[in-house]
Amino acid sequence: ADTMLACELKKLHDDCPVTCESCPSSSPTIAPLPVTPAPFKFTLSPAGDGTCSCTDELGELQSEIDVLKATLAKVLKNLKTTPGPAPVSTPAPIVCVDKNEPWVIGNKNPRNWCGWARKQADTMLACDLKKLDGDCPVTCGICVP
Repeated sequence: ADTMLACELKKLHDDCPVTCESCPSSSPTIAPLPVTPAPFKFTLSPAGDGTCSCTDELGELQSEIDVLKATLAKVLKNLKTTPGPAPVSTPAPIVCVDKNEPWVIGNKNPRNWCGWARKQADTMLACDLKKLDGDCPVTCGICVP
């Protein structure tokens, strides 16, 4: 499988037909040598049976493939061990109970503001004006106990 990958990566099918399993069915012919020397050795087998090999080039390609595999393994390991984003905190649930004790808002005397809002003609407006939703969720209609 690595040999086939090397053949594809370096486009060696024409130059290394036996190794790359792409020999023509008829007897091979030797093409004229290119003007620029190729980075591999193309030789006929010693038996003279017309087969060829590209062992030097494939050896170098195998080394490159091994380096790529090692690099890929490191990347995958890092992906598995790198923590993802921190979990998003969910807001605290609203406790569906009005505050009973008196407290201060602004410079007013302490009072039970939930009771005060319930006594107003427009309770919702009173909740909005004094921002009582968090302290008086039942009175302000935020939740039902």
